[in-house]
Amino acid sequence: MNLAPPAPTVESASAAAILPDSAGPAIVNMVQQGGSVRVSVAQAVDPAVPFDNPRVFAPAPQPEVESTISVAALREAGGSDFESYAAILRGAPEKNFLKTCLPCIYDERDFVSFGEARKYALIKGASCFVFNEDTDPSPLYAIPLNDLYTILEDPDKPDPGSVTISPELNTNKPRKGMVTVLLKYKNNSSQAFQFTFDTLKDPSLANYFIDAVDKAGKKAGSIPV
Repeated sequence: MNLAPPAPTVESASAAAILPDSAGPAIVNMVQQGGSVRVSVAQAVDPAVPFDNPRVFAPAPQPEVESTISVAALREAGGSDFESYAAILRGAPEKNFLKTCLPCIYDERDFVSFGEARKYALIKGASCFVFNEDTDPSPLYAIPLNDLYTILEDPDKPDPGSVTISPELNTNKPRKGMVTVLLKYKNNSSQAFQFTFDTLKDPSLANYFIDAVDKAGKKAGSIPV
């Protein structure tokens, strides 16, 4: 039987002492205090003004001037020939291809409520002034009446160019008291405006309007706007 040879004998470990550095201990110099820092105070300057500053470049406020074509002003200057609220529409509604080519089949009329088209009309001289309200400072527009004539519409046979105002349910006819007057051009009979009045409180309102327009059409010139 073969046996492994015994391990060789080794010497015991030893450590040498570390000697101090010959350069000696480190020395740190103290920071020397410097002189005082002098800061000069900034000089005052004018405040910056934007190029478009409204407070500087805006025009001076102008005194309010009362409009010469308000309802009140027109009344004071000799009075008016007619005044009333009405549903006012300009021109005639556009018709699509089927309504134009097949009116017997597609004969449904357009309609709006009285409140949607409600305006204030004032006739003076040969012009009809149209306002949103009778308290407005100026009209929306003025209608020269020289070249127009009136037609009182038959509710049972309405004009093809008119609109039904506030129709009754399931009839497409205007409700009781709604009377429509059409203004048409004298040269070609095309529709210029539609005026629909609520005559429940005053049944003669539409007739007064027709008389005022007819008289205005005979007057020379119109009030400049």
